[in-house]
Amino acid sequence: MLLSNAINVLTANQAGPYMDPKWVVLYFYYGGLIYAVLGRYDEAFAMMQKACCIPAVAPSAIVVRAYKIYVLLSLLLYGKTLRLSNCRSPVMTRSIVPLCPDYSALERICDNEEVDFDKASAILEYLEAHYVTFEKDKTIGLVKLVVRSIRENSIKKIAESFISISLSDVTRRCHLDDNDHTELYLCEMSKDGKINVRIDKKQGIAYFDETKIEADEHEVDKAANFIYKLDALMKQFDDRIRVNPSYISRVGRPLARGISTAIPDDGFGPPGFMPNINVGDIESAAAPFLIYII
Repeated sequence: MLLSNAINVLTANQAGPYMDPKWVVLYFYYGGLIYAVLGRYDEAFAMMQKACCIPAVAPSAIVVRAYKIYVLLSLLLYGKTLRLSNCRSPVMTRSIVPLCPDYSALERICDNEEVDFDKASAILEYLEAHYVTFEKDKTIGLVKLVVRSIRENSIKKIAESFISISLSDVTRRCHLDDNDHTELYLCEMSKDGKINVRIDKKQGIAYFDETKIEADEHEVDKAANFIYKLDALMKQFDDRIRVNPSYISRVGRPLARGISTAIPDDGFGPPGFMPNINVGDIESAAAPFLIYII
């Protein structure tokens, strides 16, 4: 509703068509910015992805901006730049990507898998060397979030691999400044629920425990009931099929020589024939269950 209102205001006094391709691109671009400000980076990434995949015959300044943010959000969420959909315009590869060399450089830094290569420091060094460009694009904050994400992911890998480890080893493995810097990261990540850590400051050792995920018992019971209901309906459906005369006649019919033993998947009777069961019951039981799976 917020994005729709914004477009209505922009187009209220415009002569000609109510909406042209520019407003469609702006919808996804501004929507991505709003989601990013709210910290909903997955939705922001999806909006920028759509903005980059809109058909075009010439490069657009809006799409160039959207692609820059798309790259940073992809690095933030996945540690690499995900390939755009095949429905993207050829203009993207031919004209828009070459207009973003600094962001392509960040991609190459994150793709570097050399041993002991400090991606976070390399990005910060590149940011300092090209500060004017990122300041003009107003993406310095996102670049710093990418750096923090890289360091946090390094700490998560250590938490998954070790039960206890010295702070100095964490500092060395994660390329942090010193033990105080490491302790700050550990405390903040523990506070946010990303890891479960206890720090022995006297001995300088961090103890990692398995992160506990609290589940709502009511929601778990509700999902389990849907599963039981679906299972009962499927058994009922199976039982009625097995005693259906058309099914029995087909299964018991002698096969001619050279004919496959596989039962044709074209129903068990005349066109439109179905056993006496309400398929809607199965769909209604399955729909909520599928929501929990997604």
